[in-house]
Amino acid sequence: MTGLLHMEIPHSWEDCITQLVSDFHKPQIVFVIGAPDVGKTTFCCMLANAAVEAGLSTMIIDSDVGQSDIGPPTTIGLGRVHRTIGDLSEAEYVAGFFVGHVSPAGHLLPMVVGTKLMVDKAIANGAQFIIVDTTGLVKGLVGRELKLQKVRLIKPTSLVAIERGRELLHLLVVLERLKWLRVFRLDAPATARQRDKETRKSHREHKFRLAFKDAKEVEIPLSEVALLNTWLGSGVPVHQSFIAYLSELAETSVVHAERCDDIGLLVIEENIDEISRKWIASRWGVNDVITIPLECIYGLVLGLHDANGELLCIALLVGFDASSKSLRVLMPSSVSPNDVALIVFGRHRVNPDGTEIGSLSSQAL
Repeated sequence: MTGLLHMEIPHSWEDCITQLVSDFHKPQIVFVIGAPDVGKTTFCCMLANAAVEAGLSTMIIDSDVGQSDIGPPTTIGLGRVHRTIGDLSEAEYVAGFFVGHVSPAGHLLPMVVGTKLMVDKAIANGAQFIIVDTTGLVKGLVGRELKLQKVRLIKPTSLVAIERGRELLHLLVVLERLKWLRVFRLDAPATARQRDKETRKSHREHKFRLAFKDAKEVEIPLSEVALLNTWLGSGVPVHQSFIAYLSELAETSVVHAERCDDIGLLVIEENIDEISRKWIASRWGVNDVITIPLECIYGLVLGLHDANGELLCIALLVGFDASSKSLRVLMPSSVSPNDVALIVFGRHRVNPDGTEIGSLSSQAL
C-alpha cells in the first residue's frame, strides 16, 4: 500500500537512493526501518525502481506481517522486481515464510528467522540488490529487540531510518556505531498518509479474502504430516476408554488425547480453567495438561509446507475429525493436499470470508 502519487517526496530521499544504487557491494542488502505511516513502503518501491533501472537484479522482502503486500498476512514475503512498480504487490511472488500472526509481538523468533531465510533465498536466487521492508514496531523493548536482532543476524550493508522526530534515536545510537553498517537518516514526508486501525484491518481482511477466494475443505490425517507450533501429534494417543474417563474429569467432551512424556494433551469441545487442568493432570499422572478447545481454534491460520519445508499457502483450521484423527482444513484449490508434508500452527483466527475473529495468546496448543 504505497503512496507514490499522493506524497511529496523529500529531496533527501532521492539523494539517498542515488547513493545506494550507484555505490553498492554485491549483494547490497538495504534494511528500512521506521514507525508506522512514515513512508517506508513507498521508499522501498522507489529504491527498487531505481535499482531495476540501473540494471540490477532486485528483490524485496516484505516482513510487515500485518500489512502484507507480497504474499498474504501472517507471512514474510519475498518478491522479485522485473520492472518499475507503483506498489509492492506488483512484485513477482517468489517465496514466503509463515509467522502465523499479524503482529510481531510475541513472535520475535519466527520474525527474525523468517526474514533471514528470505534474505538467504534472495541471494541464492541471484539477487544483486535486496531491500528489506519492516514493520512499524520500533518502540519499547519488543521493538528494540526485533530491529536490533534482525540487523545483527542479517548484517545488511546499509540501513535507512525514516523518522518524524526522535522516535528512532534509541536504535540509531547503537546502529550508527556498527562499523560495517552504513546508516542513512531521512525525514518522513509531511504528506505521508496516516492509516487508522480500521483501515489496516480492512486491508488485511481484503488480503485474506483473496487467499481463500477459491478454497476447498479437505481432511489431512495427523499421521501423514509433521506439525509445528503445537503439541498435537507429538505424543502417544490414549485408548478410547481413557478418553471417556478424561471427559468425565474435564466435564466436557474430549475428542482426542495424547501423552507426550510428562505432558498431557486434550482436544476438547469447550475450554476449561486452570484448576480443572491441574486436577486432570494429578489424576492422569502428568506434570501439565495442555488443552486445544475446538471452540477457540476455529479459523486458526495454518502454514502449509511441502516436503522441502517451503511454504505452499496459508490455510484455515475448521475442525478435527476424531474418528479418522484428521485436521479439517480450508485451503486454496490450487494446492494439492498430497503435497502437504508440514503444517505450522499460527495464533491468528480468520473466517472463511476473510473477516478476522481475533488472536490467541502465544499459549501452548
